[in-house]
Formats: sequence, C-alpha cells, structure tokens
Amino acid sequence: MRKLIILEHEPLSRRLYDMWCIDKLSKYLELEYWDISQVLYPGIIIPSIIESEYVKKYVERDKLVSAIKNTDSDGVIIALEVMFLYKNRFVFELLKKLNFLCIRIDFYANTAIQVKRRRSLLSYFSIKKVFTYIENFLMSKRYKALYKYSFSSSVAANPDFYINHPDYERFMNEDKISLVSNEYILFIDTYYPYHPDIKYYNNSSIHYVADAYYKSMNKLFKFLEEKYNMPVVIAAHPKAIYEQNPFHGRSIFYNSTSNLVKYAQYIITHESNSLSYIALADVPFMIVYPDSYRLVDGLKDYILKLGELLNHEVFNIDEDYSDLVFTRLDEIIRHDYIENYISHSSIMGTNNYQIILEALKKIEKTVSK
Repeated sequence: MRKLIILEHEPLSRRLYDMWCIDKLSKYLELEYWDISQVLYPGIIIPSIIESEYVKKYVERDKLVSAIKNTDSDGVIIALEVMFLYKNRFVFELLKKLNFLCIRIDFYANTAIQVKRRRSLLSYFSIKKVFTYIENFLMSKRYKALYKYSFSSSVAANPDFYINHPDYERFMNEDKISLVSNEYILFIDTYYPYHPDIKYYNNSSIHYVADAYYKSMNKLFKFLEEKYNMPVVIAAHPKAIYEQNPFHGRSIFYNSTSNLVKYAQYIITHESNSLSYIALADVPFMIVYPDSYRLVDGLKDYILKLGELLNHEVFNIDEDYSDLVFTRLDEIIRHDYIENYISHSSIMGTNNYQIILEALKKIEKTVSK
C-alpha cells in the first residue's frame, strides 16, 4: 500500500494525533505527518504539541518545496489539510503540477455551516478585504478538484466515504466517572478573542476586546450561579493558553471537554465544535455571543445560522438577561443532527481507523488499474 503523508497546517497536538488515528493506522501502513504550520503561519503557537517519530517539521518554504519535489508521487497518498487561502496557493499548485493523489478527510463537519455573508457597504471600502475575499474564492474554485476522494461525517458534503466525527468516538469511549464531584454548569471555551484562527486564518486581531468579553462572561456566570445554585466550570479550548485565569478563579479543565459535557447539568456555549458532545449527551444548553462578534468577518452570522439550524435561540450576553434559558435539543432535530453531521447510520459502530484503512485499500486498487 502507498505511504500516507498527512500534510497539515497545524503542529501535531494530542487532539490531532487521536483525530488522525495515527496510533492505529501506523500499525498497518507507512505514515508521515508533515507539520508545515511555520511555513504557512510563521510564529503560530499551539499548545499540547507532542513529539512523534512520524512527524517531519518544516519551517522554511524552500525546504518544504524541495521535500515535495523529491517525493515519488506514485508511491504516496497525500491527506491534505491546508486552508484555501491565496498565500497557501504554492502548496496546491505544486501538488497539482506533480500529479499527487490527494484526499480530503474532513474532521470538522459538524459545524461546517454555509453562511451567506451579509456585508454593509462600508465593509467594501477596504480594498484589501475585497481582494482577499476574491483571491480566496478563486483559490477554492481552482483547487477543489485536487482532492480525488473525500471523507466526511456530513451528509451535506456528499463524501466518497463516511467517517465518524472524532467527537463521536471520543464520547463513546468516555470515562464513566465525572471529573467534577458536585453538580455544575459548564462553559465550553472557544479561546475568544485570542484563538489563533482569528489572527492567522481570518487575518484579524481583536485582542483589545478581551477585557470587555471576559467582563461580560463573568457577569453571566455569576448570574447563572446565583440562579441555579451551582458553580460554572470551564472546559478550555484545545488551543487555549491561560497563563492567568480570566474567569475570576473558576476551575479550568484542559483536554476534558467530553467528560465535562457528559456529566454537566447545564451548558453554555458559543459556536464550539463541541456541539457534537452536547447532542450526544442530550444536555440542556444555551448558545450565547458578545457584541464584539461582529468584528470577526462572518462570525455573528455563523452563530445565528447555527441557531437556525438547531431551532435553538441564540442570546446576546451584552443585552438583557431576563429571557435566558437552558433548553435541550428537540429530539427529532437531535436525531437528524447526529445522523447528518456526527455519525451516519451506515457506519455507526465502526471505528474511523478501520474506515480510513479500508478506504485507502479501495483507492489503491482503483488507481492501480
């Protein structure tokens, strides 16, 4: 079987190690993880990075280009995880020119909602924004065909192969003991406004709203703690680095979201990917956002669209609290959400590494004919 090269725009974290099923897949095929994060986004910092014999790190563009050129395109399959940004075009162009067999394994399909951007006329006064938008749109059109096979948990993606959303497998294997001894309200952190995606992928920097954001969130937490007589605890985002606790000393748990969701009484969330856990656990929750979401292109529209998809009210935390309420997903919507975004009935109960391995065998037979 061909070697599998995972060409990734992020360093290998524990989350990605599990997501890509590296431990399991490496037992059955030759595998390499090419970390090209510093080539594409110099200076990006991601926590919980792990060292592995399978990792090759590239910092200089010339060395990455040389490595790609010196790789036998007939002997590998490239699992490409690089965003369609114009500055990344050299990667796509080189792989296309050298005729590499590329596949797309979409592990983030549960919140991959298409949002029609509603822009004010004022936004178009930024010539740079207009050109960036056009460039990235053309990138997507030009290079989507580079992916010969697609994997996804989303029915809307119409993939060649269905996979489970990684959260499904993690949740099903979750410990039967809660990390928190008492009843609690859980906040699923998105590391807003410091999330590196905002800076490196959205070309925005909104760190200046942090004080106002944390003030609003802590005010909300205090209100809910007094109303429900239980503490709010924090499930830190996988990319979060908190040198100081911005949540007024409330307990912060790292790499534990699945467990915390499973045993929570109530949940507060933004547009987190961990919505999959909420659907699987069937816990009452509320979706909230701050006024400053309008500063990140498309973010406010996205969270409102998410609410529409789930038929779930979305609350602005910088407005009146009188109508705040935790509610469960409607059972029909919950069932459809799990079926359409998390684990399709045709593969439910089958592990992702088995699905990917069998799919790679089929692809190998097809391209060898």
